[in-house]
Amino acid sequence: MFARFEEIEGFIVKGYAIINGQKEDLPIQWKKLEAELKKSNIHPKIKYGVYISMDDEGYHYIAGIVSNAAKGLSDTDQVLVAAGRYLVGIVENGVEGIPASIEALLNVKGIKFRHAPCFEKFHEKDGTEKSEIEIWIPIE
Repeated sequence: MFARFEEIEGFIVKGYAIINGQKEDLPIQWKKLEAELKKSNIHPKIKYGVYISMDDEGYHYIAGIVSNAAKGLSDTDQVLVAAGRYLVGIVENGVEGIPASIEALLNVKGIKFRHAPCFEKFHEKDGTEKSEIEIWIPIE
């Protein structure tokens, strides 16, 4: 997996949350987001899946877009993506490759992780190209 380091300013993601959900519940949030985007005629080039927490209870996760592009979406939840440094990996094998990519990034030696949400960044491509998916893990 290709990985790099990035430093970003914080931003807000607005979308649709699941609390104490399981992995198989996440696509439900994406379907809801896609339906609302279509209804509101919003066509973002980038979408985010933000892991607010992951524990034995399940996932607290938001599927969304940057807040300034979310005008017109109704009943949204929001989360602040923290400013700072991130370890960024490109996911191989599409959505199915996300868990393995997260695991690989969390096992990189010599990295000190920060307590902040990690996120998926989906770059929509025009035409027939597949979307690119990145995993962003907060680091010191």
